[in-house]
This record gives sequence, structure tokens and C-alpha cells, in this order.
Amino acid sequence: MKKSTVGIFKIFEDSGIHNRILKMIYNIHPRSDISPKGFVTLLTFIHDSICTDFNSFAKGFYREVIIKSLCAILKEG
Repeated sequence: MKKSTVGIFKIFEDSGIHNRILKMIYNIHPRSDISPKGFVTLLTFIHDSICTDFNSFAKGFYREVIIKSLCAILKEG
């Protein structure tokens, strides 16, 4: 992992932004709160975060409630 990426993840960890993002995902209402483009952007962010070893985010993401929330959005979309 690049040194700059490690620095960014350290900032994310210190600020708790990964927990806020996970909470946002959990609280998205499948019928009204996110556009298709916004959902694709969210999935891209999730993919990039996991692929670049943002471990705090990945650990939280793999909780069942988060996966169910994303599946509900896909089902309604």
C-alpha cells in the first residue's frame, strides 16, 4: 500500500468517518434516499475501500445488517 493511502486511512480512522459511512448505508431507505448513480458511486467506494485494505471499514462492512441494507436497495431498484 502506498504511504499516501496509509495516511488517508489513518485520517479516516481517527475521524471515525468509516463508522458514519456504514451508519449511512444502514439507514438508507431503499425507495427514496439514493439515486441509481449515487448507489453505483457508493458501491465503487465500498469496492475501492476494501481493495485498498481499509480494514476498519471492511470489518464493519461485512456485518450482516449492512449487507442486508444493500440487498434491500438492489431489490427495490
